Formats: sequence, C-alpha cells, structure tokens
Amino acid sequence: MPKTLLNLGCGNKHLPDAVNVDCNIRVHPDVIHDLNCRPWPFADDSFAEVTAYDVIEHCEDVVAIMEEIHRVARSHAVVKITVPHFSCANAFIDPTHKHQFGHFTSNGGHGCFLRGSSTSSWKSLSESAFSLSWTQGQKPTLMVFGREDYERQGAHVLSNGTEFLCSSNCIIKAVVTMARDNSQRFKNILDVGCGANPTYAREIAAIGKQVHGLDFTFNFLRLAQPRSGNMKLAQADATRMPYRDSAFDAAICSETAEHIPNDRGVVQEIARVLKPNGLLFFTVPNLWNADRIINMVKAQDFTVRLPEHHIREYSPRQVSRLLSPWFRIERRLPVGFGWTGPLGAPIEKMVTLGLLRRFSVSIAVVARKRHVQSQ
Repeated sequence: MPKTLLNLGCGNKHLPDAVNVDCNIRVHPDVIHDLNCRPWPFADDSFAEVTAYDVIEHCEDVVAIMEEIHRVARSHAVVKITVPHFSCANAFIDPTHKHQFGHFTSNGGHGCFLRGSSTSSWKSLSESAFSLSWTQGQKPTLMVFGREDYERQGAHVLSNGTEFLCSSNCIIKAVVTMARDNSQRFKNILDVGCGANPTYAREIAAIGKQVHGLDFTFNFLRLAQPRSGNMKLAQADATRMPYRDSAFDAAICSETAEHIPNDRGVVQEIARVLKPNGLLFFTVPNLWNADRIINMVKAQDFTVRLPEHHIREYSPRQVSRLLSPWFRIERRLPVGFGWTGPLGAPIEKMVTLGLLRRFSVSIAVVARKRHVQSQ
C-alpha cells in the first residue's frame, strides 16, 4: 500500500510509515532529492499528511516550496510546518537559514495565502517555532500575491483618476540625495520597480542622467508614462530583466524588494546588469522602525503586522546579508517620517541626524558592485 505521509527534510529523524525525503545521502532517506529542484518526484494529490520540521527556512524560495506542498497534498490533507521565529537568536545565527518568519507569515508574510479552510492557522509551539496545519474542508487554494493583483490596483487608479503615491516624500528625498551625492559616478541609471509615479526618477533625469524604468505591472507603466518624460520604460520581471550584462552605471531599487518572493534573485540580477563598480541606491522598509515600536508600546501588543503587500521587512543586518554577495555598502542614510509637533519633531530630528538612524522608517544604503568571478 503506498505511503501517504511525506516527511520533508527528514535528516536523521525518520518517521515510520512515511516517505522520508532529504538531499543528504548520509542520512539514508527513502528519496534523495533537493527540495529547491522542482517539480518534486511525486504525483499531484499523493499525500494525506506532509511534515516539514525546521526545513523551509533553509530553502531558496518559500513560495515555490509551498506551491509544491500544495500540489502533492490531497484534499483534507494535514500539513505540519515548524520554522524559526525572527525573534529567536538561532534564526540569524545559523548561516544556512535563508528566511525568518513571524506569526502572520501564513497570511501573506512570504507571499502565500491559504484559502478555503476555516481552520488554517499558525499555532505557537515555543518562542522560536510555529506550526501550520489545515485539517478540514477542501484543500486550500494557494495564492501568490502577484501581477494580477497589482494590475487590478493599477486599473482601479486608471479608472478613478485618483493620485497614486508609490513612496513617501522622505523616501523620495533619500533616493534623490543618494543620486545627487554620487552624480559624478554615473551617466545612466535603471529604476527597478519604478511603479506608477516615478518621482525620484524624474528628478534624477532633470540633472542630465539617462533614466530607464522597469516594472512588471503594465497598468503601473501606463500610469507612469505621462509623467515619465524621456524615461525609457519596460515591463519585465525584476529577476529576469531584458538587458545585457553591464548595461548600466547605476540602479535604484527603492521599496521594491519587500514585494518580491525571491529578493536575492533581484539583487543578483541588478548586479548582472550593472557595470563593474556600478552603484546601487537601495531602500527597503525597516522592520523595527520608530512608528511601529511606538504603536506597539501604546497598544501593549508586540505582534509585528506587515502591510498587506509586504512579503517581508528588513533589519540593517538582513540588508547587509542580502546585498553582501554582490555589493559592498558604502554609506547608510537615515530616513525620517516627516513628523512634526512637540513629540514628533524631536524624534524626527534625531532620526534624520543619524542619532536614531536604526529606527528610520526605511533602510537606505549606497552600495557598490563587488568584483566576483561569476554572477
């Protein structure tokens, strides 16, 4: 009788009556397979139960792993997953961990949404692990927050004629400052994820630079076109850009990486299209920004809740780790909130002066492409 329990990344913890899978031949799995290689060697709807204990954090693409689990699991299947919580020191100490997770990851924290089961939930097992299971109703459908969702958002803006701001004024100011301060070091620049309102790209074009904009949402580019001036716009996936190697002197990737499941793939692709010593002006939301911390203290609720479209947010250390294989960070800039008033103004001042830079709304860095043997 075929086994109906799939044990992913079994290591030495083989489960009886299970198909135990691992990429390490020395642990003697039933099936030797690298989970990063897809499709897995199992038919659709094969298993009544799937377990992945402390495995997914080691994989390259969490969304792709969830898609494969979803594919091989039957309707009414039980799926059990444990992963390290981002607040656990071991989540960052282990050099083989590629991802960290929070309470709300199953509701979109890594680009995945499970629908169709009223009992789909994450349950706390300890301070450093969580478990996901679905046990009732039909097999949940897996949704990746993708192009169609952004296209609908762009279509809504086009039909209503409402103003659409992709970044706050403080973030725009930071990007423009990075570009102006390094204006002698580049002639052309690529804006990766330019969005519907490429404000900073226009300002950079105004200082005589040739600006190219790329976004994977066609309706965002339709919105950007009337405001883009001489910008050259292209629609493409940021992990597979339609440019030759070493095409650009500099690149912007501002408030973009947090929306993309494969953020490492984006950074690697940017490095590919940059010339040797090319510059990257990079910003991402700061996970532990002052606004979030103040609101947590006020509410006495210390659960991290990310905005709807954010797959993740970053700490300064995570930004360094994300960029370091391909870039060397030259400068870090504080990014304020635009706060005023008797309490807000002093905090804003300390953030923008750099005294409280680690609590900025976003992490902004100037990075230079490393010389590496292969990309």
